[in-house]
This record gives sequence, structure tokens and C-alpha cells, in this order.
Amino acid sequence: MAQIYEDKVFNNLDLSDKGIQDVEFTNCKFFGCKFKQSAFRYVIFNECTFEDCQFVSAVFDKTEMKYCSFINSTLIGINWADVSGNVAYSIEKIEKCLLKYNDFENMKLKKLDFGKSEIVFSNFHQVDLYESNFSECNLENT
Repeated sequence: MAQIYEDKVFNNLDLSDKGIQDVEFTNCKFFGCKFKQSAFRYVIFNECTFEDCQFVSAVFDKTEMKYCSFINSTLIGINWADVSGNVAYSIEKIEKCLLKYNDFENMKLKKLDFGKSEIVFSNFHQVDLYESNFSECNLENT
């Protein structure tokens, strides 16, 4: 049975090099949390916000993100296709973030707000970006 967290605030949580399994987070807020080389398995993030967080080489296996937002966060080496579900409706915004070596290949990212993000060395091959916002973004080598 999955452990469930609702309406919780997590500050400066460091789950680097840890496995997170069978957990559901609903309407939770993560501030200054680190997920460096974390492994997520059977995890659900529903309407969560990640602010000033670090996801570096995190691995997602049967993990869902529904209506989540990333603000002023670092996202390095993420293969978004590994996140279960349709990311087009799962991620609301990735705003003011650093995205480096991210892979979005063959995804539908309609209306996704990347505003003011730095997106470098990332793969958007065959991605549907209809009405997505890239205003004030740095798209170097992407």
C-alpha cells in the first residue's frame, strides 16, 4: 500500500542517491529539495510545486506527474519520456529553470510554459510544442 502525503510542505529535503517507492504526494510543496540521482518507482505527484529544487540524473519508473510546476529549479539529465502519463497535461510550467541534457523526444508538450528558463543541450526532436511559451529563454545548443 502506498504511503500518502497531502497538503504537506517539504523544506530542504535531500533524497540524493535514494530510492523513493510507492508514495503519493497530493498538493505538496517542495522548497530547496535535492533529488540528485534519486530513483522514483511507483510514485505519484499530483498538483505539486517544486521551487528551488534540484533534479539531477533522477530516474523515473512507473512514476506520474499530474499538474505539477517547477519554478527556479535545476533539471539536469532527465528523460521526460520515462515519466508515465501524458506530460502535455501533467506539467503546467517549468519557469525560470535550468534544463540541461533533458530529453523530450516524441512528446506532446502543448501549452507548456518554459518562460525565462535556460534550456541547453536538450532534445526536442519530434516534439509537439503547439502554443508552448519560450519567452525570454536561452535555447543554446538545443
